Amino acid sequence: MAEALHASSNEVQLIAVDLDARSPRYDSDVAALTPPERDRAQRIRVEWVRRRFVAARAFLRERLSIEARVESAKLRLEEGPHGKPFLAEPRIDPPLEFNLSHSAGIALVAICRGRPVGADVEHLRSDADLEALARRFFSPQERESLLALPAEDRQRAFFACWTRKEAYIKALGLGLSIPLDRFDVRLDWQCEDALLCDRGDPGATSRWRITSIDLGPSVAAAVAVAAGPHEAITYRLERRLT
Repeated sequence: MAEALHASSNEVQLIAVDLDARSPRYDSDVAALTPPERDRAQRIRVEWVRRRFVAARAFLRERLSIEARVESAKLRLEEGPHGKPFLAEPRIDPPLEFNLSHSAGIALVAICRGRPVGADVEHLRSDADLEALARRFFSPQERESLLALPAEDRQRAFFACWTRKEAYIKALGLGLSIPLDRFDVRLDWQCEDALLCDRGDPGATSRWRITSIDLGPSVAAAVAVAAGPHEAITYRLERRLT
């Protein structure tokens, strides 16, 4: 059984899982979901998309039950006003904070105690019009930095930027009420403290840490966590097939 976090920990636990490898567990995964989750899954008409959704949600409940030390059926997850899920029951002090992202068969779960956290994972797609997306969603500084790179480096830089931005707004829990061009992040592939500025919150850089996570050459991933500038935050990454 996986090791649970300690309440006083400054650790972010990251678990990456191959959703397609959970396919033999599909029936039990469906049974582990709540009725609203099962209804949502049934509305997904594409089978492989539905199976990955079920696997990701079941895996999240599995991990939260370990951290909360209760059976999965006793977990009650609710959503905030902008859609970010939180653990309503059992009540834990400090609160158990978590976030889930999945793309192209890979799920990433981030869990920590008492610190808002957001995670994002994206497959490095080659069919996307990166320049058009950057013009629509990136800040002027980010667009300029992206277009200044050699063409062969832009894909990785784009997805490094995208996952960092998504992880940050997910950690804030305010969804798309925060425009993606309101804040700037670094584009270099490997860096910590990627948040450069938030024009809606001048003190954000002293309260947030955005870090990329290495899940392989075809995947970009990032985690954002609330942390002061001098706090030591460690990231424990676990890779799982099921």
